[in-house]
Amino acid sequence: MPASSPSTILVLFGATGDLARSKLLPALRELWIDGKLPRNLQLLSVGRQKISTAEYVTQLASAKTHPFPHDLSMLQLEYLSLDFADAEGFSKLIKYIRRHPGTKVLFYMAVAPEVLHTCIDQFSQPTFREFVQEYEIGIVVEKPFGMDLTDAQDLNRKLTSIFGIRNIYRNDHYLFKNGVQEILATRNTDPQLEELLNGAKLFQIQILVAEKDDLVDRAAYFDGRGMTVDWLQSHILQMLAVVCADKDTDDFRLCKADFIDSLKLIPKSLIRAQYAGYADLPNVDPARKSETFLAVQFTSELRKWQDVSFSLIAAKAVDEKQVTITLKFRQPHAKFGLEIELTIEPEPQDAALDGHATTLVKALHQEWESFVSQPEVEAQWRVTAQVQAKLSQTPLEHYTKGTSYRHFCTENWCLQITE
Repeated sequence: MPASSPSTILVLFGATGDLARSKLLPALRELWIDGKLPRNLQLLSVGRQKISTAEYVTQLASAKTHPFPHDLSMLQLEYLSLDFADAEGFSKLIKYIRRHPGTKVLFYMAVAPEVLHTCIDQFSQPTFREFVQEYEIGIVVEKPFGMDLTDAQDLNRKLTSIFGIRNIYRNDHYLFKNGVQEILATRNTDPQLEELLNGAKLFQIQILVAEKDDLVDRAAYFDGRGMTVDWLQSHILQMLAVVCADKDTDDFRLCKADFIDSLKLIPKSLIRAQYAGYADLPNVDPARKSETFLAVQFTSELRKWQDVSFSLIAAKAVDEKQVTITLKFRQPHAKFGLEIELTIEPEPQDAALDGHATTLVKALHQEWESFVSQPEVEAQWRVTAQVQAKLSQTPLEHYTKGTSYRHFCTENWCLQITE
């Protein structure tokens, strides 16, 4: 038991998973070192593995970079073994938190959508609902929020009934990356950029999200979702909306939702592919034909974006890691020439964890407006459904790991709109 009562308990669900080990725990370490966490924060790591706190820390030591190279007093770290499908296990969690009356609590759900549903079944029980009324509790839910539009709506109803509207933080950590935040800041302060963001000046906006990593460690989660759900549904549509949505109202999140809802798929633009060897990975069903490369184009029904194509590319296991947003001009610009390329990644080494670190800080400080709204989520699923409806009609091509994304997305494809 911690030596002193914490002011805040961060309950990390999925604490033995890849997201926790590789991103969230290292981000917490950096925040702790920089003094950016709330005073007297305790980290309660929750997982299904039946291990002790000491065994949990030993397990973390096997990671490439040990998230907690210091002693166990760091963040008053404790590990709690919990069966997510067992009401008795959640009673154990409630009992643990009740040792600290008046403590703020943040649940971080670093779990897959299907596991989240299992947890929500426990959150919905009368005993847990009664517990929620005793504490100030927030919940961070990772993307994708739900598994389709109907599921996202159902998930929102359940979570809202338990935690309340302003205590649900729908996370997309790409929004908190330095490059994306810089775009927002520039749009707020530089009228020159705002004047360029329309169909009269631009004929295309291209977003590329490419990674060198393969899916060996994430295949169980990724399979059946593919790049359409893993990246397009969240990161890519959010970045596009940050660039293109109107900023004329007080609620930019609703403007983003309106822009995303205006997008219409160009059916013949769809390209999907899978890298050689993916289908042989453990936990992969070859019959699902999950795409590890996706390229697709949209137009917008908004007059402001008439005759502009939005070319979106997502690639795994390619030759280099890069996330770029490229604005292409109809006529050469006096200052920028033919295009502006905004680099989101690669980031400086010391900024690699910023997205997840910022997520944690904003959630701990209850900055609800910084996170994705329900209307945005629903708009994203409607656009995703357009792509999913065409996937089975599109041949699945193949490529070798280390291939350039340009192997599929040629310059001609990027410029051409074919109805």
